[in-house]
Amino acid sequence: MGMAHVLLAAALAMVAAAATVSAWPAEGIQPLSKIAMNKATVNLHGSAYVRATPALLGDQVCKA
Repeated sequence: MGMAHVLLAAALAMVAAAATVSAWPAEGIQPLSKIAMNKATVNLHGSAYVRATPALLGDQVCKA
């Protein structure tokens, strides 16, 4: 029974590894590229805000 358990565990590990590999997107395919940005909607909430400090934004001055 000991050897049968080892073989079963090895077979399950190989199946799990194969399932994991096939779950990854194909090389060069970007999953987020399928999002239709032209159909996106925005809903602003009155209590939402953004706090940005100079350290976060950086100190680079734009010269227009």
